[in-house]
Amino acid sequence: MVVTKYPLDNRAQILPVPTEMFPKLWPYARPWLKRIPGFDMTECRNRLLLGEDMLWMICSRDQLLTNHHPRTHPYVGAILTSVFRKPPYPPKQKHMNDWFKRVRSRRTLRVHLAEACNPCYWIENAVERLTQYAKEQKCRNLFIQGKMIWRAYAPKFWGPYWDTVAFGRDRVVRHERKRKKGGLCSMNRVGYYRILQPVYKMLKTSYASNQYLKFELKDCK
Repeated sequence: MVVTKYPLDNRAQILPVPTEMFPKLWPYARPWLKRIPGFDMTECRNRLLLGEDMLWMICSRDQLLTNHHPRTHPYVGAILTSVFRKPPYPPKQKHMNDWFKRVRSRRTLRVHLAEACNPCYWIENAVERLTQYAKEQKCRNLFIQGKMIWRAYAPKFWGPYWDTVAFGRDRVVRHERKRKKGGLCSMNRVGYYRILQPVYKMLKTSYASNQYLKFELKDCK
């Protein structure tokens, strides 16, 4: 796989890790991935070694990203990407089948925003480089995984290139658990995706110029 090389400067940015460099950088990525409850580290490492997934390291020499804690390396987070021939939503989400019959391609890039410091510093760079990577892989659909608080960053990936932008959480938040017929509600399940859609809203005024665009995550039933 051809990996684009980027120079490292003082700004926060994400950099792809080629397979031959993986053994050297894995010790820096592992502490971030360990923060995800229930994450299978062995399977993740094997998929990265086989080239089935790609590791991206978030880099910065700015101490502000780690609350001024001293660091001896520039790595402040990790991202995982996977390419699928069809969208990786679970079989229980059958209502999404009709949605993906209308898209130009079913080829999908899944971006796992695993863990990192202060995403507001590097999210713009991630949008730019992951979109370019998706174009190289001919992926028209984007499935984002991350902790629920990061769903606010999903609209930043919205653009004319994508047929679909979806978001799903990668961990269950205990204090948000809701019981529904003896189990977790769907939106709190790992791997349950909702599609990002633009919705036009109106401010509480009579002027039409106060219409604004808002993005909402919907089930598309």
